[in-house]
Amino acid sequence: MAIGPDSKPGALTQLWESRPADGPDGFAIAQSGAIYVALLVANQIAVIGPDGSERERFPAGPGGANDSAVPFDAPSSVRFLGTRLIVANQSYFTGDATHQAILDVEAGEPGLPELIPPAPVQQHVAPATKHKPRKHRKRRRHHHRGRR
Repeated sequence: MAIGPDSKPGALTQLWESRPADGPDGFAIAQSGAIYVALLVANQIAVIGPDGSERERFPAGPGGANDSAVPFDAPSSVRFLGTRLIVANQSYFTGDATHQAILDVEAGEPGLPELIPPAPVQQHVAPATKHKPRKHRKRRRHHHRGRR
């Protein structure tokens, strides 16, 4: 989506379409423009080219086997750390606690830094002027002495 000179979004265009049972979740962008997408249901990472073509999937077949002791099991978030992908593995469907892990996967190319917008600037607003509270006068009690 292009952002116009007026800072408004332009027309939305589709870059890539997942397969019916992929469950795309988090993604990270490489310096090359490639997009690494965690496929939650397929237990894979898809690599999408800047032109929207699917370049590859890792692992190539189903099952999540990724050459480590912990297979992909509902991978969700993907983030670059140098040339490595840090992948959050949820084990959402199987609930296997031994698969709930942060995985380190070599991508072979560096990623772009995450774009984290700055916090909004808080404008200092002077507190509203309050009226001074009224002072209450102490009421004097007049004691009347009764007649004797």
